[in-house]
Amino acid sequence: YIDGSNILLSTTTAIVLAAVAGGLALATFGVGLQSEKRYSGIAAMITSALLAIVALSAAAIYLVFGPSWLRATFAFFFAAANTILFLLAGHSAAILRRHPPPPNPNAVTDAWLEEYNKNRKRM
Repeated sequence: YIDGSNILLSTTTAIVLAAVAGGLALATFGVGLQSEKRYSGIAAMITSALLAIVALSAAAIYLVFGPSWLRATFAFFFAAANTILFLLAGHSAAILRRHPPPPNPNAVTDAWLEEYNKNRKRM
């Protein structure tokens, strides 16, 4: 016998913890690392995809063991928001691929700035 209430509470705890950890990770990749690391956009895509999968899994658990329609609706909205974040992170990864950050952001040389401006004018 599986107690549905314990599974629903555990699922709610898991999705809240995933949202907090994933939100901190997305903030780190977007704000903290985007000017320094070329692959921060890809890391943000992976994070948002994992969050969307967690949310869809939670929604399925809510519907199967609940049925808890309100929780499932919130989980679907959370999955949709993370899908939009996935698309935005993909756009960011494409921009970082075209215009990678300098190797050492603390030491931008004149040669790097000239090359950057030349490549930017071509676009």
